Amino acid sequence: MQDDVLNNEMGDYYNNTDDEGMEERVEYLKKLRAERGSNAKKDCAINFYVGQVFGSKYGIKKMIDTLAIETRRQIVLVKNDACRIRNVRACTATFLSQQIEETLAANPEIPIKSLQVTLEQKYENNISHMKSFRAKQIAMKKLMGDYIEQYTVLRDYICELQRTNPGTTVKLDVETDGLLSNETRQFKRIYVCLGALKKGFAEGKREILGLDGAFMKGPFPCQVLTVVGMDSNNGTYPLAYAIVEAETKQSWSWFLECLGDDLNLAANSNFTFISDRQKGFIPALANIFPCVEHRHCVRHIQQNMKQILESGIPLPKKNMKQKWKGKVYSDYLWKCAAACTVEEFTVNMEEFKAFDADAHKWLKQIPPKHWSKSHFTGRCHSDVLLNNMCEVFNNQLVNGRDKPIITALEYTRQYLMKRIVNVQKLAEKEDGPLTPTIADKLKEIKAEATKYQVQWNGADEYQVSGPHRYQCVVNMRKKTRACRSWELTGIPCKHVVSAIWNIAVNGLDVGIVENWVDPVYWLKTWKAMYSFKISPINGRKLWPKFGCPSIITTPKHHTQVGRPKKKRKKSVDEACEAANSGTKNKLRRIGKTVTCGKCNNKGYCFGFGCIKATVLVTVVGCIKGWTGLGDGTKMMMGRCCCCRKHWAEDKHDGPQFMMAAL
Repeated sequence: MQDDVLNNEMGDYYNNTDDEGMEERVEYLKKLRAERGSNAKKDCAINFYVGQVFGSKYGIKKMIDTLAIETRRQIVLVKNDACRIRNVRACTATFLSQQIEETLAANPEIPIKSLQVTLEQKYENNISHMKSFRAKQIAMKKLMGDYIEQYTVLRDYICELQRTNPGTTVKLDVETDGLLSNETRQFKRIYVCLGALKKGFAEGKREILGLDGAFMKGPFPCQVLTVVGMDSNNGTYPLAYAIVEAETKQSWSWFLECLGDDLNLAANSNFTFISDRQKGFIPALANIFPCVEHRHCVRHIQQNMKQILESGIPLPKKNMKQKWKGKVYSDYLWKCAAACTVEEFTVNMEEFKAFDADAHKWLKQIPPKHWSKSHFTGRCHSDVLLNNMCEVFNNQLVNGRDKPIITALEYTRQYLMKRIVNVQKLAEKEDGPLTPTIADKLKEIKAEATKYQVQWNGADEYQVSGPHRYQCVVNMRKKTRACRSWELTGIPCKHVVSAIWNIAVNGLDVGIVENWVDPVYWLKTWKAMYSFKISPINGRKLWPKFGCPSIITTPKHHTQVGRPKKKRKKSVDEACEAANSGTKNKLRRIGKTVTCGKCNNKGYCFGFGCIKATVLVTVVGCIKGWTGLGDGTKMMMGRCCCCRKHWAEDKHDGPQFMMAAL
């Protein structure tokens, strides 16, 4: 009621005044409203302003209390905590993922712990390990692409790859168990052979290929099959690769058929293949190319030799106990594998038989044409016994095997594109007739050739003799030697080099020694192999549309129990080598029995269970009744012999006891 009267008075006052007294009326209204809105005293000395600084929290609290008393106000104080606020809800994994995209693009392998520490220091917030993991997962998904989504645009990627790289072969295989009317097709396999690599391999004229497989580490377990050749510098030359469901006979057969179509290999082809003796690969190769030379990697034969029972049956993976292991068995195996003649191979096998008849019997079951130089044909101009060329290539693809399918394929293509450029730069620096590796090897052969004497028969044969009563025959017209090393590699050995020098002494012009090296090792052959370039491709937005109504979906898979494994299972020897890598000059204590230096008993060190490791103490008030002083009690391992309480703990019943002497 009072407010209505006041308002009426104010209205009447306003209506009864003219414009000349407007300022006076406004001041009157302000004063009236201020007196109604606050009961503050005119002489209040407290004054707050924005930006005011206080000496301490006690000073500002005193001023607030004073103001509250003078203005007769009730003030509610919010809880005052000295801890800083470090848990901000706005700092989500999505926000953090946007901040670390550039960091992950430069270093995708950065550990989660390092990422967590970096983010906490940058934003001064408490960021959990799981939040850092989710942030990295979101950012990597944006950088690499989605695993499922990339299968839907796989056909578009194939069109772009074949458009930019003419001559490229890409074969896509899908599951056939569904209806043709379905809108989706389930991915099964894909094979890629770039046109530049296909042309370069044809220029090399070296008919040897290594084949191997490796695991894909993403959410859809697959296998990567690779085929790698050798270039003129004895380096690796990747030729083709594929992603298949598993290393089975069917997948290897499909891969070999695709490879045969690209290289125009017939069923009676005499190519040379080297593998790791995969179970699915051996029958597939015998079925597709029955006439080829198939070499087995000697290192894998050595590993298999260690995992055999006395009956010749392979050991199971669980409770595996190695039998034929050690340097002696390894030396005998490599001695037989490195023999270049049948006679030398027979002698070495007999020595192995005398050493261990069971191991010899097992090794004899593997035909020597697969693993010994003495039975190789030499058509490929290589005496290699290992499948290292595939191992090297697979090692380069480790960081790409855990990515989505298109990202993994692009990782491989980009590596091959950069590799051709790098090798071409090295080749342009050379100016000799041979590649650098072969030139260095021939230089060493020439140094050894000076130790041999040569006798000419007047026709095409030469008798070469040297140290240790060694003697052999060299036929220069047939380019053969009794030890067969020239036939296997295409590089003149020390006996052939000495014969070439003797020809020049007899007045015949045969040119320099480098002219007798097979053309596959010439520098111009090496440059021709890497003269073909792999073209880059556009981004995903510029890919042409395939136009097929069906959509590719993810392959068949089942989620395995437990945490996904990204590391392969290593053999026993590899684990031991890794453990001893940092202690080459030290003896490790793994498997050693520890002997106590005090009591000479085995199983413990001095002071940890030793019966002679006692301490004389003086105890007062022990719960077992030890109250006198005298000699005291004996303590073993820091415990009282009577009550077994630890002498340093305050929980000992009775008065504290003290150590007197050792």
